[in-house]
Amino acid sequence: MEKRCEIYFARETYFAICKHRAETTANLVGEPMKSLSGNVSDTDLGNMILSVANESKEGLPLPKDPNKEMLLPMLKFIGYHSWKKLEENTYNCDAKIVDSKVIVTPGCHSPERGYRALPKLAIECSVDAPDEIGRAVREAIRLGFENRPERMR
Repeated sequence: MEKRCEIYFARETYFAICKHRAETTANLVGEPMKSLSGNVSDTDLGNMILSVANESKEGLPLPKDPNKEMLLPMLKFIGYHSWKKLEENTYNCDAKIVDSKVIVTPGCHSPERGYRALPKLAIECSVDAPDEIGRAVREAIRLGFENRPERMR
C-alpha cells in the first residue's frame, strides 16, 4: 500500500496533510496534519513527512460533506478561509512512500485553477534518509514555483 501526504508551503511554513484512499479511488485529505517552520533542518522536515504519510489509510468511506469534513479543516489548519486564497498563496508537492522509496512530486498552479503534478520532475529518495526527503521537498517546492503559469508571476 502506498502511503501519501501533501505538502504546502505558505508564510515560511511547511504544512504536511495526510492523504487517505476512499473505498473508491478518491483521495481524501485529513488528519494527521503537522507544520514546521521553513528554517527547520532537512532531517526534521523529512521526519515530519514520514510521520504524516505513514498514517495514510485505505478503504475509508467517502465523507457525506467533503467540504465540511475535509477541505475546511485543512484550510483552517493552513490559515486560509477559501480554496482560492490557498491557491494564490501556497506552493505544494506530494510525497508518496512506495516500498523503500519516497517519491516527491512537485506541484504547480494549473493555468485554470488548482494544482497539477509535475511527474517528470519527481525526486526519489530512500525511506531511510529523512535528510534527503527534506531536501527533496524543498527542491520540489522550488520547482513548483519555477513552473507556475504566467498569470502567477
